[in-house]
Formats: sequence, structure tokens, C-alpha cells
Amino acid sequence: MTNDHLAALEAAHATLSNRTASSAELRAAAGPVCGVVREIDAESESAPVIEATVLARMTSDGIQQTLKALAALDDESERRALLRKAATALGAQIDGRARDVAKAETERDERRRPMAAETRRATDLAEKVKSVYPLNAARIVDLLRDDALISGIGKSAYSHLPPPQGTHVRYERTWHVQRILATDAIMAAIKLPDHWPPRFNDYAILEQRHFEEDDDEIVRPLRALINKRPSSESEIDAAVARAQACLLAEYRKAAAAIEGLLHLDATITAADRELKYPDHAPVFDLALFPPYWIIGRMRQRIQLPSLGALAMAAE
Repeated sequence: MTNDHLAALEAAHATLSNRTASSAELRAAAGPVCGVVREIDAESESAPVIEATVLARMTSDGIQQTLKALAALDDESERRALLRKAATALGAQIDGRARDVAKAETERDERRRPMAAETRRATDLAEKVKSVYPLNAARIVDLLRDDALISGIGKSAYSHLPPPQGTHVRYERTWHVQRILATDAIMAAIKLPDHWPPRFNDYAILEQRHFEEDDDEIVRPLRALINKRPSSESEIDAAVARAQACLLAEYRKAAAAIEGLLHLDATITAADRELKYPDHAPVFDLALFPPYWIIGRMRQRIQLPSLGALAMAAE
């Protein structure tokens, strides 16, 4: 018996105790319980072999040590038996509850059948929110970090250029690669619930230590250039321009995906939000959506700078 077994049973019991758990959730909870029973049975089958090993060592270990070892094996066997009894009972209760819930869900779905179109509209929106928004919002945050990296790596690349030839005047050159996305104005304008802005508006998180192996396809070519020591400004100019163009293209793609989702969300009216099934449950159930998603009102909560403005900034 291990802590993993207990944790699995506790998790399954929590699902059973949840009065709103669906039949699918209950069936999923039953699986680990069956796994615990199988593992306990496997341990029980190997117990005689372990006991025989302890007895075989009696000559060298002595009577007292052998008795202690046998007592420990008996204690473990008793704990396994009790745990198996509890797991078996828990599994049976979950199976019975899953059948009852499945029956109730079938009856409920039958009563809701006349509103199938509204149901599909709500579930389609919820699925798109879960699949589209987190992925693309996180991508935009990654692009902000990429822009800061491009600026820093580009500046480093310029600083590694050989000094001009033919001059005897000693001077220092200062390089600056302008950001096109991670500027103060744009970062302040971006609003992506659950993703941006960072806590306390601490934009310094973009400057946190970054390892070369974590570079993505935008930053990697620029990093490769600095590693091979660029020979001219024009070579760096072209590499920075390519990286920034790719950055904007990726931003447009992610922003367009979120914009499409906002357009879909905006079609949800106040009447839709008030729509109820015959059993008085809401069609556009908040439980279907992430907690930060306010159905039909995300246009006011999500803000992304104009793509045209970003394009002009890049030029």
C-alpha cells in the first residue's frame, strides 16, 4: 500500500461527493479505483514469495529479526486487505451513481431536445473559447518576450561588429534596436484576461533570464547570427528586419484568431444569457466557460492594438 493508492481513492471519493458530477466524470473517477484494486491484488500475490525470502534468511538474521519482519508483513497484509475492501466498496458506489446520473442525463437531454440548436450554439462557443483563446493569448505574451529578446540580441550583435578601419580616433558606438511590439504604449494597451498585463503591471518579467535552448523560430536565426560573429551592419539589419516581420506576422495570426472569437462572442445577446431550459438551467451556462470569460461581453474586456498601427510601426 502506498500514498499513491490513498491519493487515488481520495480523489475518486471527492468526485463521488460532488453532487454535480456528470456521468462522464464519475466513470473517469472509477478507473483509478479499479487500478488500485489491481495493484493491491498484485502485491498480495507476491506476498508469499517475500515471506518465504524472510524465512530463508532466518539462519543469518536470527529469530527476533525474523519475527519482526514477519509481523511487519502481516501488518502490511492487513492494511492491504482493508484498503482493498474500501476501494471495492468505493468503486461499486461510483458505478451505481454513474448509472443513476447517466439515466437522469438521458431524461434531461430528451426534455431539452427542442432547444438543440441553442444548446449547440452554447457548447460550440464554449469549446472555441477553451481551444482558441488560451493558446493565442499565451502566444501574444510570448511574442512580447520575443520582441524584447530581438532588441537585446540585435544590440549585442551590433556591438560585436569590428571597429571601422582607417581611423586613429578612439570612440564608442551606442546601438539601439527599437521594439515594435513590447513598447510601453502597446503593452499598456493590451488586455488579455488571465494572461496580460502581468501582476502589478510589472513589464520587467519580459527581461527575465532566458536560455538559448528556449529560443523559438523567430529568435533562433538572430541568435545563430550573433554566434557566428556578423561581419557587417547590413547583415544584422536584414536579420533583425526578418525577425520583426515574422514577429508581426505571428501577432496578426494570434490577434485575428482572438478577434474572430470576439466576433462570435458578441453575437450572444442579453436574451441569450437569460435563456433557460425547461428545467430552468441556463443554456449559456457559466460553468461551460473559463471563469474569466463573461459571455457576450468580452469585447470590452479584451483589447489588442490595431494591426495597421503595428504594421506602420514595423515600416
